Amino acid sequence: MMMIQEALDTDKKWKPIEFIFEPNHCGTGHSDLKILPKHYIATGMIKYHGDFQTKIRIRLYSQGKIYYSNAISGNINRSQFNPDFIRGFLKEREEYIARNFDENLRMMFLKR
Repeated sequence: MMMIQEALDTDKKWKPIEFIFEPNHCGTGHSDLKILPKHYIATGMIKYHGDFQTKIRIRLYSQGKIYYSNAISGNINRSQFNPDFIRGFLKEREEYIARNFDENLRMMFLKR
């Protein structure tokens, strides 16, 4: 099971605002997941702060299916939409190989 937060950008498109670097771990700190009756999930999530007010949701991948939470209102920094940060993050790691960038994005749950 993997999950990340997404937010609506200025074009009203859902985009990731965080990523998972280690695909075997829930990189957003959601290790205390609780599955409740009738297929509900309770978890904590990072509350971001910034000057861009938008809608935020969680995208969850489990057993080959993608699920989306209800959206909530929140604030983020617009820089969280910038994919250059992810490229820079990967370049700092030994396992980064430029030709595998798309595969890295899929592993980090950013590319569908």
